[in-house]
Amino acid sequence: MVARKALSRLHEYVPGERRPGILKLSSNENPLGSAPSAVAAIQSAAALVSIYPDGGATALRAALAQRLGVTQKQVITGNGSDEIMVMAAAAFLNPGDVTVTAEHTFSVYGFATNLFDGRVVSTPMTDGHHNVDHFLSAVAAEPSTRLLFFCNPNNPTGTAVSESEVLRLLDGVPPHVLVVLDEAYCEYMDAPDAPDGARLVDRYPNLLVLRTFSKIYGLAGLRVGYGIAQEPIIALLEKTRMPFNTNLVAQEAALAALDDRKFVEHSLHVNRAGRERLCREMDDRGFRYYPTQANFLCIHVDQDSKPFCERVASNGVTIRPLTSFGLPDWIRVTIGTDEQIDRFLFAFDAAASELPRRAHATVG
Repeated sequence: MVARKALSRLHEYVPGERRPGILKLSSNENPLGSAPSAVAAIQSAAALVSIYPDGGATALRAALAQRLGVTQKQVITGNGSDEIMVMAAAAFLNPGDVTVTAEHTFSVYGFATNLFDGRVVSTPMTDGHHNVDHFLSAVAAEPSTRLLFFCNPNNPTGTAVSESEVLRLLDGVPPHVLVVLDEAYCEYMDAPDAPDGARLVDRYPNLLVLRTFSKIYGLAGLRVGYGIAQEPIIALLEKTRMPFNTNLVAQEAALAALDDRKFVEHSLHVNRAGRERLCREMDDRGFRYYPTQANFLCIHVDQDSKPFCERVASNGVTIRPLTSFGLPDWIRVTIGTDEQIDRFLFAFDAAASELPRRAHATVG
């Protein structure tokens, strides 16, 4: 057997580590779990799993369309939003075409591009933030650019750009380039100038906005994501979508979670309080971090993050070393409840006291 040459450029995705019996703060999951209404829907749906799901996720798409102020034909669902990233690459990339993205961002953008023999151009960031000028320069320098992935807030830095910067990007990108605005963490944004990509799709025919039920809604284990765009884009993506890609249980749980505003508001309250506390604790300890608009904090630990994270794990908490993101001196920790933050700080302090910080660390 002879495999496709493109596979030589693919690397297996490395998820946040989970270990039995210890606290997992490595994957940006909701520390409160899932909405009770979603759990009840899952239990009810269990009696129906002998039948195929609605292949078009009709009820879920209708509910999302109503919530977002778009038509049902402007919404597509996926087995996680990363499946829709792969759909976009399948629909728009020919071999040799270019995807523009950032140097420190979600790895599935590169995976989807390489899967279809595309080429990734990574743009430099400015102090952990996307630089729109660098994106526009890269697109201008690469006439074969067909996709642009822009994560806002960005994973793993947590930083976000303003609506005016997103508009400047969209206005500056030529119409033959599909801009994929990944808003997996958008519900956590509370900056006054935070963009709302769903409100922009009717203005920009080359915009695809991605969101997920994995974060604020607490359904990471069910894999439910969705995309919003003008109808011609969604129609093209539908041609690449696998049949029954959003399972029955996931659809029912997502419908219930979407209506559970009480759970969402409680999750936001816990995240905001935890974010303020975690930033204050890092300030007190003299550790630098990027300002976050998400449900995690990216912290500079002044040393190789892999052994640091191993030492933290030995004290009962898993966090994410960011070496695979090109940030070898940084860690990412999910913002948890007060009790979870207590446990993290105990493990963090133990690791920091045992492993000396570099005198002159290289900051990514």
